[in-house]
Amino acid sequence: MQNNEDFVLGAPKHWTDDEKTKFFAWLMGVGQDDHWNSLRASKNACFRECAEQLFGGKKTMQALKGAYERGFNVFKQIYAFELFSRRMGPITINMNSQADRLKEYEKRLQAARKAGTEVGNINARIVDHWHTIGWYDLFYRRWHGDPISTRPIQRQSTGGPSSAATMGDDDAEVEEQLNSHDFSSGMAHPNADPTQVDRGFSSDPSSSIPVQQSMPFSSNSQYLVPQMAPPINAAPSSSRSTIPELTQLTALTQTVMTTYVHLLQTQAEDAKLKLEYLKRKETRDEEESRQRREAEQRRQERETAEWEHSRHAEKIKQRTALATELLSNPGVDASVKQAAGDYLKRLFMTDQ
Repeated sequence: MQNNEDFVLGAPKHWTDDEKTKFFAWLMGVGQDDHWNSLRASKNACFRECAEQLFGGKKTMQALKGAYERGFNVFKQIYAFELFSRRMGPITINMNSQADRLKEYEKRLQAARKAGTEVGNINARIVDHWHTIGWYDLFYRRWHGDPISTRPIQRQSTGGPSSAATMGDDDAEVEEQLNSHDFSSGMAHPNADPTQVDRGFSSDPSSSIPVQQSMPFSSNSQYLVPQMAPPINAAPSSSRSTIPELTQLTALTQTVMTTYVHLLQTQAEDAKLKLEYLKRKETRDEEESRQRREAEQRRQERETAEWEHSRHAEKIKQRTALATELLSNPGVDASVKQAAGDYLKRLFMTDQ
């Protein structure tokens, strides 16, 4: 019995809970969208990558593939059980007690089997273990709402009840289901909170979860089958709105053209004003330059005249001093004194 339960838990006996948790989290955990998309695109390539990255080649691709498919089978059975249990309503037992949980799980499993729900050979301990360790939540986040999760598992007819050995025969059927599923449509609600849907066991009686409005289900079917909403005929409203839209478009085009022409006129006037301003500025600059040149020329002429006058006055002063000195010198010849006196007379007469 121990070997059977280990097999049903989702992997052979040599898989530890930590290894399975790491494996499932690597495939389907939060933030592992790349790995999940790789699994959807090519399972074998994804399992090879996981075997190398996560387990360092200690586990083969076939081992990972088998563990995942067996785990997926168990998840589908627990998922079907949760859907059935939800219809039974919430319970008010102490969910912190494992004994109480196992007792309630077992009672509801028996009711599910009597109702024909496809729960396989899972037992209360398996259901409790999957919820407690978090494997159900990992699968639920990715698979909730997908038709594969509610598709019953086809078993070989052996004339007796299902056993752990028949679980291994389901691998081919799961392989066919996974390969035939159209992954291009994506998983329904891949990030849905698993604590809000399909967990029928809660200490709060009001925690029963309503069916999502975007995915209506048939109430008289054993399994929840999505119902397609009728197509909406949008042709009449489209034809009625064509004429007003054309009118609005024409008016908008005319407004744009008028605004564009006005903009061109404004730009032309602005360019004309700028040209006139530049011409006036050029004329003003030339006049100011001419005035500066004339002022500079007058200043230079004035300075030259002042310098010439100063030099001439200095010469006269020197000659006057020399003539005066000659007249006062008794040793100077009389003719020289006469010439000096005549010079001084002419100088005085010129000043007057």
